[in-house]
Amino acid sequence: MTPVGHDTLTGLKQDSNAGARIDPKSIPARVAQKAVEWLVEIKGSDDAKLHQQLADWLSQDPDHLRAWQRIAEVNANLSGASTALGSAMAQAAMAAPQSAGRRRSIKMLSMLIFATGSGWVLTQSDSWTDWQADEYTGTGEYKTLRLADGTQLMLNSNSAVNVRYTAQHRKIDLLRGEIMVATAKDAQQRPMQVATHHGLMQPLGTRFNVRLDQDFSQLAVLEGKVALSAAGLPQQEIIVMPGELVMFSVHGLGERLPWSERSVAWVDGMLVVSQMRLEDFLRELGRHRRGIVRCDPALADLRISGSFPLADTELILKNLASILPLKIQYITRYWVNLMPV
Repeated sequence: MTPVGHDTLTGLKQDSNAGARIDPKSIPARVAQKAVEWLVEIKGSDDAKLHQQLADWLSQDPDHLRAWQRIAEVNANLSGASTALGSAMAQAAMAAPQSAGRRRSIKMLSMLIFATGSGWVLTQSDSWTDWQADEYTGTGEYKTLRLADGTQLMLNSNSAVNVRYTAQHRKIDLLRGEIMVATAKDAQQRPMQVATHHGLMQPLGTRFNVRLDQDFSQLAVLEGKVALSAAGLPQQEIIVMPGELVMFSVHGLGERLPWSERSVAWVDGMLVVSQMRLEDFLRELGRHRRGIVRCDPALADLRISGSFPLADTELILKNLASILPLKIQYITRYWVNLMPV
């Protein structure tokens, strides 16, 4: 195909001081997708105001500029073999703004432009999960959605879901992270399912929380009932009642435990813990904060209790230094070590 026109890439240039190519894996998926949205928006446009808005966006964050530079790299190397990219670009440009067709084309463009490695190899990274997902949040980002049937879906920080509504059923697939679901009564009386790769849940008019970890998933039922089965043992179904929490994996279901308000405090923007090991606390905090936070092994078993506002993770770190015998060492803004005093 012919490379994307120069007018489409107005203001797009490589950093002359940086000889290395842009690593697409280092660009957050939401930034990559926004850059592609800008690419489609300005294609063939000579609107000075629109180009100034793009320039303002590029100046807001180094990730924005790097994403734009990645597009420049791809554009410079386009060849007649790049038919998939050209097709997705054409479809995106022709589709109506805010339409499902344009969203699908932009998602395809994002995958093609920001795929990693030679030969456009796609990886199973968080970014790849985001590009597959219908809805997702980045680190420190939270989202509340109202689905077509009135169901309310809340996404915790760093979470991703697919929503599949058909004439026969309603299904939410949790791909990463944590969600709170408040189901609505469906006028078409379609069954609702919520799934992780560890198992399947069928809510029976309810409000519940689902968390996906590497080796297991966790279901906490606040209201109503939820039928639960493990992926490897679908015939062994249990009904989880209000106030109960069950962990499950592909190998089976755990015991019923009482859930506490602490386990769903994220819905109110809080991290609430009681006698949690500091190392475990920092791992949980890391779900809501960009970068790395580590503690010296000598501090790992210190216990911490309290309620912490997730809107300000810097304040949380400062509070730790005031209540525990430790000091904060900043390697960079996004790399923090906690050290003994």
